[in-house]
Amino acid sequence: MLEIIRSPQLSRHDLILLEQTVIEKARADSDIFAQYVFEYRNQPFHTMWHRFIDTHQYGAILSYRGSGKSEQITIPRSCWEIGRNPDIRIKIATESDDLASKILSKISQTLLENDRYHRVFPQVKKARNLPWTRKALYIERKKHLKDPTIEATGILTARTGGRMDLALFDDACGLRNSLLFPKMREVVKEAFFSNWLNMRDDPATFRWYVIGTPWHISDLVSDMRTNPGIPKCQETKVGPDFESPWPERHSSDYFREQMRIMGRRHFNRAYRLVALDDSEAWLNPDALLAARDFSLKAGDLIVNPDITKFTGVDLGHRSGEEHSPSVIFTVGYLPDKRRVPLDIRISHDASPLSIIKVLINEQKLCNSTLTMVENVGAQSYIVDLANQLGPGDHKIEGFFTSASSKFDIYTGVPGLFAEMENSKWVIPLGTGGTHDEACLCHMCRWMSELRDFPNGKIDTVMASWLAWQALRKMKERAHASGGFSIWEWGSVGEG
Repeated sequence: MLEIIRSPQLSRHDLILLEQTVIEKARADSDIFAQYVFEYRNQPFHTMWHRFIDTHQYGAILSYRGSGKSEQITIPRSCWEIGRNPDIRIKIATESDDLASKILSKISQTLLENDRYHRVFPQVKKARNLPWTRKALYIERKKHLKDPTIEATGILTARTGGRMDLALFDDACGLRNSLLFPKMREVVKEAFFSNWLNMRDDPATFRWYVIGTPWHISDLVSDMRTNPGIPKCQETKVGPDFESPWPERHSSDYFREQMRIMGRRHFNRAYRLVALDDSEAWLNPDALLAARDFSLKAGDLIVNPDITKFTGVDLGHRSGEEHSPSVIFTVGYLPDKRRVPLDIRISHDASPLSIIKVLINEQKLCNSTLTMVENVGAQSYIVDLANQLGPGDHKIEGFFTSASSKFDIYTGVPGLFAEMENSKWVIPLGTGGTHDEACLCHMCRWMSELRDFPNGKIDTVMASWLAWQALRKMKERAHASGGFSIWEWGSVGEG
């Protein structure tokens, strides 16, 4: 029926009558409402979500990344609920205030500007003399109520009062509060049960729904999944052979490409709902085994002028064996576009002059095109001093990092791991040690840290990631300027 509305074959009179029928149905059915007002083409699983909320007072909806959770539930459903009952009090909780604000902005735009919405619910109007902000909206009501019609905040935003009739927890678990800061997982759950659910007004009619993708086996979304007392909608995820739940938006080839970019572990989490476990390493160990080359010698590659080099520096903060060391890691970019670790230097002397001396010696040895140093606060002076004292036109740059940037799926350490799992790295083991379980060489230390990441030491991993960032930065610049001679082996997008 919704498709017929767009048909040019019907007369204007028939179109008006047909649209009026759709409008009447949209008032009664949130699934039809979402398709009419937002002009979506709902998939069967979208309809399933709406029916689940229709028939359950509370519960959990788990689905893969990009499946339209906010597009179908948080935004359209909230607008529909407000149209049905302007006296309703809705609260939305997400991982952060910024995400909550973006969602509420879309709801605000719909309530104020969407013509189709006002055809379905013409009585919905902005309340006079009451706030309309990035965090809370007030609609004209019949009842005198203190709380906003709808408000949205981060799940950990301090709240001690207020009442609500409907709560939507939309991606309340994310990278930051599930993986980067593990202790926050329990804080989120405490906020959910002790704070948010205690803001219900009438327990007999109060409704709540957790909508999201699991990140970790102990986060809130995973707890919903394993709790037998909480109703669950059938999970929506990408199939074992990359079958797409939504072919019109994402083909099977799209998901195969995402697997290539993200790596197996993070793809399975985002698209197959396989939550991460602290005991499980993020890098497939078979990728490391396949990358080893016992005939390749790092020393031969270092002096090869056809190999472009990049260096990363992960700085230690204190001197002494008991503290994390400074690591200087140089990577080569081979003519066949593979990456190869060339030299790893580890120092427990954190004094600036000592670090700069090692940096200068590394540059003399490897002649790196770009060195990337983690640039956090006081570490910036090392970049400035090294550029003043360093040889020739060697370029040293600071790279501003944060916990989220280091663990970004595409450009963080997971992106580095994805390259390794896609055979873009080769590890030269032709010299330097026995390279067995007992080997203590720096190359084997790096491979050990890769296998254990993120559960063990990560100093060499972070230095290799910074070297990788230097390589990526030069490729971006080459692409922007039309290409440098060092990238004549192929387009920057290929390698």
